[in-house]
Formats: sequence, structure tokens, C-alpha cells
Amino acid sequence: MKTQLLDYKQLLKEEEQQEEQDEDENDNNYEDYEEDNNNNNSEHLMRTRTFPRTLTDPLAHVIDYITDTDGEWTKQMLEDYGKIDDKGHDGDVPEQPAFATDIIFWQMLTIGFLLGTFIGLVALVFMNIIDEVPLKWSQTDSFENPDDGKFYAGKKYWILVTTGAGLAVGIIRRVVNYPENLPGFFKEVNTCHIDPKWALPTAVISALSLAGGANLGPEQAMGNVGGGLATVICDYFRFEDHETKNLLVLTGMSGAMGALFPTPLLGVLMIHELGNPPRGFMESTLLMSVAAIMAFVVYYQIEEKTW
Repeated sequence: MKTQLLDYKQLLKEEEQQEEQDEDENDNNYEDYEEDNNNNNSEHLMRTRTFPRTLTDPLAHVIDYITDTDGEWTKQMLEDYGKIDDKGHDGDVPEQPAFATDIIFWQMLTIGFLLGTFIGLVALVFMNIIDEVPLKWSQTDSFENPDDGKFYAGKKYWILVTTGAGLAVGIIRRVVNYPENLPGFFKEVNTCHIDPKWALPTAVISALSLAGGANLGPEQAMGNVGGGLATVICDYFRFEDHETKNLLVLTGMSGAMGALFPTPLLGVLMIHELGNPPRGFMESTLLMSVAAIMAFVVYYQIEEKTW
């Protein structure tokens, strides 16, 4: 037993000596690395290591760096990044111009604020028409009762109501000579153009169709109202800049979407996704968000629910 204990102590002593020897060797390697690195003008970061190479080393060689456990590679990258010219193609993302210093931005922001407020009121009237009128003539509670959707659960006069609504839509289209090839909502977003001449007829026809039982959405009608009104404002104030006019049209459409969707910024994101708003991303997002938020606030404060 005593012999075994002495052997065990001797083994521990040898292990401690080996660990000390390994630490001294690592320190000597690191000192050699520091001395070589200071005297070497190469852009590479070299180091003698006692552990195996990692899977990231091939990538590090490709970008002319060798990974280092003490963060030397990261430090060198930060130093090189600070030397990059951010005004050319070799830099990061070029800085956008300070749009808030331009008076036209504040004019557009004010127009967006007022435009969103007015569109919120228009949306309130429009949505109440298409929501409440069908409930009146169908005499159902929003079809929440499953029995309302059964076969032969409807009433015979529903045929007269829906047929009459369709006839009225046809007469209006004929009287105003409504064009057959007006662009849809997606194309209007991409072209940033809405003919204000047809904005009001589109809203009236859509409201009559939806109130008469058509299974459609209000986005096209309200988008035409917002964009058409913005076009009229641009013409009134004689905005000559093409990008300014396009952005204001999208701002009006964004205000319309803000009144319809359960969150105002959803319309802003949708317009960014479907189209390509002019000017910088931050400027266009800010202007469209102001109109959308104002329309949402007006609609929600009065109606106390979203569509």
C-alpha cells in the first residue's frame, strides 16, 4: 500500500512537471510569434500553435488571413475596415444625403400628415358602407350563425338586390365611359401613377359592388383614392420633380393601406415589397409611415376596430 502511494505521488509530480514544461513551450512560441510579427511587414498574421487547425483555416487563407485565438485577426480586420473609402464602390454602403435639410422634405411630410388624416375619414365612410349595407339587406348577423350558410338558407329577394347592384354598376360605367383597361393595384404601385380622373368613379363603383354582395377587397378603391388625391395635390402645388410626385402618390396609397390593415406599417412594407419607392429608403419609409399612421389613428379612434 505504501509503495502504491509513493508511485501515485511520483506520477502526479511528473504530470505537473510536464504541464509546466508545456506552458513554458507555449509562452516561448508566443514570444517568437510576437517578435516575428513586429519585424514582418507582410499583411498576413502568422502564429505557431500547438493545437490542430480548425475548419475555418481554409477560408482564412482564402481571404489572406490566418485565424488567431487572441483576436489579432479581428483587430487587423477592423484596422483595414477603417481605411476603406466609403464614398466609392470599394466601400460599405454609401451614406445617403441628409434629406431632412431640404425644405421639400418638410413640405412632403406636412402633406403626408394631412393626407393621412383625410384618408382615414374617407376610409371610415367607405368601410362602413361596404360593411353595414350588406347586413341591412341580408338581415343576418355577419353570417356568424352557421345556419346562415346552409343551402337554401338565403332569401329570394337577394337575387334582386345583387342583380340590381350589378345593373347599377354597369349603368355608371356606361355613363362615365369608364375604361376597360385601367391598371391594377400592383401596376399602380410599380408605376407610381394613378389617374385622378378615375379615382372617384373607381371608389363609387367598388363601394356599390361590395355593398351589393361582390366578394372583393377594398384595397384597389382606397388605393386609387389616396394616390389620386396625392396627384391632385402635386398638380396644385406644381411639384416639378418627378421623384417628389411619385413618392407623394405612394404616400397617399400608403395612407389608404394604413386605414385598412390592422397595423399601419404593414401597408408601408407592402408598397416597398411590391414596388420601388423613389429617393432613399429612410426618406420614403418615413413619409409613407406618417400618412399610414395618421390614417390608422383616425380610423381606429372612431371605429375602435380595424378591418
